Amino acid sequence: MQLRRRSTAVWRSCQRRATGSSIGSCKQSLQDARPSPVGPGRRLAVFERAKINLDETQWYAPELRRIRGELALGNDEGLAVGRQYFLSALELSDRQASLSWALRAATSLAIAEKSAGRKEAAWRTLQATHAKFREGLETVDLRLAKQVLNGSYRRDSAINSIH
Repeated sequence: MQLRRRSTAVWRSCQRRATGSSIGSCKQSLQDARPSPVGPGRRLAVFERAKINLDETQWYAPELRRIRGELALGNDEGLAVGRQYFLSALELSDRQASLSWALRAATSLAIAEKSAGRKEAAWRTLQATHAKFREGLETVDLRLAKQVLNGSYRRDSAINSIH
């Protein structure tokens, strides 16, 4: 639950910077940033309009970097660019001792990797991160990580709508 609140806070902060106005426009901007048939270019535009400094080390910075990696994958910037954002998110979340952000970044990386060698390394990172959790094992993020680890992950399933 805490992760969901933090994620919501990140998006609200992001959207207020982008629009500088009311809750209604924040909600609209958030809807624009979610996966939709409109396309990834529009989601990236919302992210960039927020003038987010990815060099920040705020508590939510690893999640912003992970989101930017997801946008890179969907915006034809390529796996190499997305990978760099995911690895940067992992590194920063480790420095901050933020296990939840590390789990999200490791999950995104494991889903994105295509080559056998890199996929194995990403899988090991996700496995090690997942193993550190002792409670909250039924949260959405942990269930998704478990799906990726046991090979039952499908991008189109309902649990993956937040990823």
